[in-house]
Amino acid sequence: VYLPRLGELGDDEVYVPAGPFLAGGDGQAVNAVSQRRLWVDGFALSRAPVSNERYLAFLNELVDQGREDEALAHAPRAAADEGEPGALLYALDARGRFTLGAARGEQPWSLAEPVRMVRWSGAAAYAAWLAARTGKPFRLPGEWEWEKAARGADARFFPWGDFLDPSFCAIEESHDGAPQIEPAGAHPLDESP
Repeated sequence: VYLPRLGELGDDEVYVPAGPFLAGGDGQAVNAVSQRRLWVDGFALSRAPVSNERYLAFLNELVDQGREDEALAHAPRAAADEGEPGALLYALDARGRFTLGAARGEQPWSLAEPVRMVRWSGAAAYAAWLAARTGKPFRLPGEWEWEKAARGADARFFPWGDFLDPSFCAIEESHDGAPQIEPAGAHPLDESP
């Protein structure tokens, strides 16, 4: 069994070892697949989703490099009609740099929250940017890598087991009031094996 050497992974990275896992099998999931045993090679994954703070750093570095059109293409946007860009969800300051100041008619975003409303191409561009900055082979995880990292190898339906407990995770029923996005770490029991 390969294990990364001490210091090879950053504090915000976890290693998912190579091996088989039970994938699929949840008949209540959208587009569910039948349960199957799959092999997934070992890989490292960020412990938490990319935050607004980190995504803003990416976009603003593109701006600093004179790549404003690329930054605008990768910025979070509201849903829109097919082929049309939605409204920009980050604000632009007087220097053309991105900030969290946009009015969205919802609870204001924070720097610590996960970035959202980003297209796949923006997420892939962020991973390529991070790889170039760190010298590590960052990329987006594949579907089965993502599932193994979240569920573990033992076919559990949720990261913490086979039952839904709103106090263990960040879902609408986890708190009173309007739904809200919370920073990574706000639900420490909502953690995969």
